[in-house]
Amino acid sequence: MPRTLDDAVAAGPSVADGSSGRFGTIKPNPMLAILDYAIKHGVPHDYLSEIVGRPIDNIAPDTTLPAVVGPALLGQLVERGIGVAPAMEIAETAPFSFFGGLERAVLLAPTGGDALQALAANFAVFHDRLVANFEQSASYAEFSFGHTLQEPDNGACNQVVMGVLVRLMRSAFGPYGRPCEVRMRSDRNGVRAAYSDFFGVPIEFNHENGGYGLVFRRSDMEWRQPGHDAAVFEFALSRLEKAAELRRARTPTADYLELINAATLCASEGVFNVTSVAATAGLGERTAQRIAQRHGTSLGRLVDKARLKVLRDQICKDAKTSAEDLSRLAGFSDGRALRRALKTWTGETLSQFRASNQYATDALVSK
Repeated sequence: MPRTLDDAVAAGPSVADGSSGRFGTIKPNPMLAILDYAIKHGVPHDYLSEIVGRPIDNIAPDTTLPAVVGPALLGQLVERGIGVAPAMEIAETAPFSFFGGLERAVLLAPTGGDALQALAANFAVFHDRLVANFEQSASYAEFSFGHTLQEPDNGACNQVVMGVLVRLMRSAFGPYGRPCEVRMRSDRNGVRAAYSDFFGVPIEFNHENGGYGLVFRRSDMEWRQPGHDAAVFEFALSRLEKAAELRRARTPTADYLELINAATLCASEGVFNVTSVAATAGLGERTAQRIAQRHGTSLGRLVDKARLKVLRDQICKDAKTSAEDLSRLAGFSDGRALRRALKTWTGETLSQFRASNQYATDALVSK
């Protein structure tokens, strides 16, 4: 038996989901589940390190990665054709600690309705760019959320969130935690049957409300968990509220995230200059530079990252693309300028860079 409320919260309910006793964590860890999947499916380490922004071999289990990492990783998995439905495959194996401390809001809640309401109120603990909502009518209860940024993964990251949440609800509330309807904004990122098999109900893609929603029967949400401890649940909520407040305070500003999106958009159109990135974000260049500097980078560095992504994506599609074509796609004057840039960014020659990114393509062909 736990001796204190802290012990009780840290121990958590006994649920066999492969999370290895990590119910006590407040710090979110969702990106690592996606990263682990990418590693196991042969995506090169240096490529993943560039997306993550640090060497992946040195990432501690409790590391919190930037919110943009998840969609960037899943976007690549979908583009490379890894898995039947990568989002559902990750959701099937991710531990409940994927949600950080939010797993407590479900595992300790007295009812399903209380669990979903607590999730919606404290969703910033899990993800700083997702806005969640919980509404109930006489017959139904809906947990919905939406992303405030563009989605380079076509919604796959949000689909992972939905999948892990449904597993968590089923674990806590049994058959009462099964949704009667699943709504997704984006087109599917895999075989349609994989989604209906996972959730156990037909999936409504491109829903008119523009978001992601799990709809439950109101009567199921009123079912009470045996052995619920009100004091432990309230204490857990108080800690979640504090964690959510801290997370919101540390969230990258919306204007900086707009700069990242603008650099990606400009690169997709073959435009690689800081003036265009600032203009696309609706900012003056000096203002945009100050915003980037506040986040420890520069507009030029954001443009360089966008160039590097263009190069990686092209080599993944066609490893034999000539140096001249690569230079043109990434906005360089010639192959010499491209080689100098690659050496500066990655420490690799063009041949080494090509080989490391070709590995993923070869791995796909061999599957």
